[in-house]
Amino acid sequence: MIDKKFPSQNVLVVDDEESVRFTLKLTLKKICKVFEAANQSDCLSIIIHDKIDIVLLDVGLPDINGIELLTEIKKYDSTIEVIMVTALDDYETAIKAIKFGAYDYITKPFNTDEFQNLVIRVLERKMLVDENKFLKHELAKNSVHKNIIAKDKVMIELLKKADKVAKSNSPVLIYGESGSGKEVFARFMHEQSDRAQMPFIPINCGGIPENLLESELFGYEKGAFTGAVTTKPGKLEIAAGGTVFLDEIGNMPITMQVKLLRALQELQVERIGSNRLIPIDVRIISATNIVLDEAIKNNLFREDLYFRLNVVSFKLPALRERRADIKVLLDYYIDYYSVKFKKQKIVISSTVKGYLEKYEWPGNVRELKNLIESFYALYGGGDEISFSYLPVEMLVKNIDENNKVNLKNINNLSLKEAVSEFEKDYIKKVLNLCEGNQGKTADFLKIHRNTLLLKVNQYNILK
Repeated sequence: MIDKKFPSQNVLVVDDEESVRFTLKLTLKKICKVFEAANQSDCLSIIIHDKIDIVLLDVGLPDINGIELLTEIKKYDSTIEVIMVTALDDYETAIKAIKFGAYDYITKPFNTDEFQNLVIRVLERKMLVDENKFLKHELAKNSVHKNIIAKDKVMIELLKKADKVAKSNSPVLIYGESGSGKEVFARFMHEQSDRAQMPFIPINCGGIPENLLESELFGYEKGAFTGAVTTKPGKLEIAAGGTVFLDEIGNMPITMQVKLLRALQELQVERIGSNRLIPIDVRIISATNIVLDEAIKNNLFREDLYFRLNVVSFKLPALRERRADIKVLLDYYIDYYSVKFKKQKIVISSTVKGYLEKYEWPGNVRELKNLIESFYALYGGGDEISFSYLPVEMLVKNIDENNKVNLKNINNLSLKEAVSEFEKDYIKKVLNLCEGNQGKTADFLKIHRNTLLLKVNQYNILK
């Protein structure tokens, strides 16, 4: 029983046999709106006057060859998906139709459930494409910059290279630390490519269990396993014409690597529970934060898959290696989250900004982005950000060489006295760093606030 509905999407059935049109319309009417056409003229008229998402096209129309009409439909609107309807013994024509742009084909007589699932799969893909376009429109409308923010010379050169490579369909492998912007970089390449109007689908290969990863990539048929109550297409199939971003590819299980390699070599996928091969048309961009050469030596990554993915490679620098971009990124995300939260822009004090520009940023751009977002989420717009606003873990870096014990001053002290002197000096420096915020100081020192108050009184620190 199919319970999915797409009331805003339209399917056109083109067949000269009224009984076939009636059967197809009856099969689909609870899923979407269905139009009918018996010939080429009616078909093109409906396509021109109505928004059609899918055309179910009979190969053997009396007034025109189905392949020729397919070409006309695609010429008018390339986003319309066409499913060819063919006789059981006409596979040669069906395969030819796919080469000319048809999404798939069904044979008469057809299984009702399989037919409905095929149409649902295409409608889901169309919705994904439409959503992708809508998000791009919203992004532009809200003046949110979609490209990578870069002033650093190394990053600018990488972007120039990426812009050139984007025009091809060559697989790309991106190296970089966690949070360095690998997915953003991959999106940039997708948006600069001829596939920009089609889906960009990211998949975290390291964050999904192996059995679920196979389902995500290749899809499955109804009844393939417990819980498979309906047919579901895989991401490699849904992304037809677009880009699939395989993040953390180095963490993909070996058995999955074999299946992925086969799919990329043959440009076909086989859903779980099916022996039918489905053609795919996707560009693969992969990313990793581990050294794949070492993984290959340790038999954790297949060398043949590595060469398949690593046609063009990029090494993204860590944020600490592109310090010229830190100030630019801070300013950008201050503006970005001001718009997103609908709050007045925050102001970062010059001393804090100077500190952030020297900070190592172990979490890279993601850490910087999250920091600015937290300022808007936790505090009012227009606030001036001082050291007391920074997370404790960031302040640790500021307890540096200036906080070393001066041995010249403790020559005549006992161990207990020396420890007390150091403790007093250390607490005083952390309090200063936290601008007198005792709660943050206690968190930094990993002691209870009451313990801090006792120490402050004991050493007369605030007097």
